[in-house]
Amino acid sequence: MAKYCDSVVLERNWFEWTIAESVPVLEPYREAGKLWTKVIGKVTKDGEIFIKHGQPFNDPKHPIRLHCIGLDRGIFVITNNGEISIVYTDSIRLCKLPRISTPEQSINAQTFDPTDIENGGYRKERVTMASWNDVVCDIYKMCKGISMRFNMPSEEARDELANEAALQVIRKLAAHKLTYTPGLAPVFNLLTTTIYRCIYSALSRDQRRVRNARAYAEEIKARHA
Repeated sequence: MAKYCDSVVLERNWFEWTIAESVPVLEPYREAGKLWTKVIGKVTKDGEIFIKHGQPFNDPKHPIRLHCIGLDRGIFVITNNGEISIVYTDSIRLCKLPRISTPEQSINAQTFDPTDIENGGYRKERVTMASWNDVVCDIYKMCKGISMRFNMPSEEARDELANEAALQVIRKLAAHKLTYTPGLAPVFNLLTTTIYRCIYSALSRDQRRVRNARAYAEEIKARHA
């Protein structure tokens, strides 16, 4: 099967976007480069934790997340379904969500060391649009490559087909009608199948449009015969 992008990178970007877009309330800390998140839910199958090659997989769709904001000694946040449940300090004292005065607000290396939390399973988040744009870019590359397999009358028609397929896939992704589960199925295969379906749907719609136009033209011609 042809590879139109790096499937490992695509899966990582999709994973990051799934995490980020579901908790928009923390976006200011992503933009400031001070948000680390730990996914605690594991992928399950038939009610049991799914194991493949001897290891479980983090589930980016799990509703509960642990977050760390890299200010002071670290502010910790627990979210559930995108809403903040609790905010506390490293000494387990409740507190309020800290303000970000400027994106350049520095992290005090003497009081907060990202290495400590990264060793604990936290990963630094990028802004939501960064991972989204990377995913969209790879989707378009795949649509462009797959459209080359279809015998279109012109390069312009092929580009239109790729654009239509990409638009359909992106809409499904944004509406959460297209999701992936780590470990259960390769992201590249999932997207390839979806893109082919979208292309066939677009071609079928175009063929119906042509048939209807021809039928209408024949009817008009018969009326004026």
